[in-house]
Amino acid sequence: MFLVVGGMFLPFLEEINFRLSLLFKPIYLSLTSAGLTYYLVTKLVYSTKLSMVDESFFQRLISALLVGFVAFIIVSYKPIKNYLIRFWAENFRFIYYASCVLFAWLHIFNFKLTLLNVLLLPILTLPQLFSATIAGYTRVAFGFQYPLLVHMATNTLFISLSLFL
Repeated sequence: MFLVVGGMFLPFLEEINFRLSLLFKPIYLSLTSAGLTYYLVTKLVYSTKLSMVDESFFQRLISALLVGFVAFIIVSYKPIKNYLIRFWAENFRFIYYASCVLFAWLHIFNFKLTLLNVLLLPILTLPQLFSATIAGYTRVAFGFQYPLLVHMATNTLFISLSLFL
């Protein structure tokens, strides 16, 4: 189960959160909003694991779907959509690099949160920053499925190796 969740579900959620909306479409931004809501509600409100199916799971899921639905309605409104299209075109570099850094830095939760680990955040999350940069480029240049498959394969490989060691 750990292999399925860590090798498939979490990479899928992370790719939706950090790479899907690198190219602007209302549905992409809505799915990203829903995914980030699920992540934030899970971590900040319920202080549990993303994959935990407990009594809070449906509340977390429903809140994420609700935010995604409302975001879709708002972002699909023509004046807002046109503004966001221009914003994405004019600020793509900022959006791209912010996505990479946010992806990397959220992986600090893979470590015990101590003052030393927070101070070493840029070093501890450097591998994720490199992978986010490459995956972001791959997503923009070739499509969503390629960084998703590579992310799933990488996680599956490292989780499999950790199970044998």
